[in-house]
Amino acid sequence: MVCGTGLSVPSGTIGGRTVRAFRIRVTIARHVMERLRLAGSEWEILARIGDPGSQGEVFEALGADGARVAVKLIPKGPGVDREPEFAQLTARNVMPVLAVGETDTHVVIVMPKADKSLASFLKEHSGVLPVADAIAILMDIVAALSDLAAEGVVHRDLKPANVLLHNGHWCLADFGISRFADASTAKLTWKGGGTSEYKAPEVWMYERATYASDVYSFGAIAFEVLSGKPPFLGPDFREQHVGEAPPKLPGLPPLLVSLIAGCLSKSPEARPTPAEILARLAKATPASSGGLAALSEANREEALRRAEIGQQASRFDVERECWLRLFGDAESSLLQISEEFAQQLVEHAPDGKLTRFGPGEWVFELGVVKLGFSSSRGAIYDWGTGTPPFDVVAYATVVLQVPDYHPGPHPAIARPNFIGTYGYKGRSHSLWYCNARAAGRYRWFETAFMTSPDTMLHPSTEPFALTPNAEASRAFETAEAHQVAWPFTPLEPGDIGQFVDQWATWLAEAAQGKLTFQVQLPVPSASGSWT
Repeated sequence: MVCGTGLSVPSGTIGGRTVRAFRIRVTIARHVMERLRLAGSEWEILARIGDPGSQGEVFEALGADGARVAVKLIPKGPGVDREPEFAQLTARNVMPVLAVGETDTHVVIVMPKADKSLASFLKEHSGVLPVADAIAILMDIVAALSDLAAEGVVHRDLKPANVLLHNGHWCLADFGISRFADASTAKLTWKGGGTSEYKAPEVWMYERATYASDVYSFGAIAFEVLSGKPPFLGPDFREQHVGEAPPKLPGLPPLLVSLIAGCLSKSPEARPTPAEILARLAKATPASSGGLAALSEANREEALRRAEIGQQASRFDVERECWLRLFGDAESSLLQISEEFAQQLVEHAPDGKLTRFGPGEWVFELGVVKLGFSSSRGAIYDWGTGTPPFDVVAYATVVLQVPDYHPGPHPAIARPNFIGTYGYKGRSHSLWYCNARAAGRYRWFETAFMTSPDTMLHPSTEPFALTPNAEASRAFETAEAHQVAWPFTPLEPGDIGQFVDQWATWLAEAAQGKLTFQVQLPVPSASGSWT
């Protein structure tokens, strides 16, 4: 659904193509505009819509054809003395711009009059919407963000007041306005005006805004749509957005909660892309019942507590600040993955024994077989002389251990392990929080390593995990001693079904004395599974 003709932005090169701007004049009589003439069209100015904001006023206007439009006046400031140049950009769910012009004191934008804003819609519904209705609204918003991110357009002022209902879809408005207004009102916009509830941490820290900044604002809107209020209420918005974890969201589907938490990650690199958000929203389902729902809620509480670790990054330099934010996001998301994994094991193998050693760290025993999951550790690594293909922030390990013997048909009879499994002792996989698929996009990946065939070595545990160090680095380059055996596979909290099923299969085979060396290593898809 395209809400009209598209989006007005300054002229220049967009998405690899050059766009032409148009210039028009606006006539304003006295200080109160009574009639507006732009590009051969004329409108009668009626009443103001809403209250004046730091970035302008909006008036309802009536055209000669009887159509009602909205006219936004954006005050100019020092340093903004040229005529604005605008062009058209096509994107889904973006309010069309009918005309653009300027006076000596204002930039003027004319667009269709929307049915209502998301802000007023939430007010009508006391702030909280049913999950299905909320997901429909969020999918409209993120569809627009996905198209615009692909064209390199950043909104920078995403908030409920700028999301408008038009032609049955929720559309984004005021694109480019914040980009223009920041040039003249920087002191006001940085200090936390009307959009402080939705401003990303990096924007508060004077870093460049990207599509990830819009994703953070989207996360704040999603939080509000599902809870009735934004994640942070002030008064010190900067401290809250930069250094505090958002409150928990109880009673919602785990996948939806995990998605919003990802959007609100302190580090831009840890946030999902708009396209990834669209795909995950499509999977969102009502919350489970019974023990799984209770466990998910307990997990969310623990994840929120853990998310506070390392969040006081503003006391350090920018590089360390970024690392701490990323590590906090890594730790929080791995905890969710670990708890989901453990819960599934306990549910489907109730005769097994789960022993916990700390948050997210446990060993599950089924008979004489042990499956272990470690907590995250910061990757303060030395790649040696090698050049790493990507950055690793944190790592963990999953280990399946098979003993030297396995119970035979009778409990009193034990048979050597090598009889049935040829001396196989199990396997271990690495979990790395890294940007293995795309620069600047961090998440957890599962992978594993093996000895290179040329070494003629045959370890009893293979494939195996490696920490991010010089030894691992060589596996990506020369493959003289080790090579990648398992493809880099992303793990998303709330969506680890394939990961759990694979390890459950290996655990079951090991418990039955059937697990042995994997015949085909490396897995064909392992090559090229990282950037």
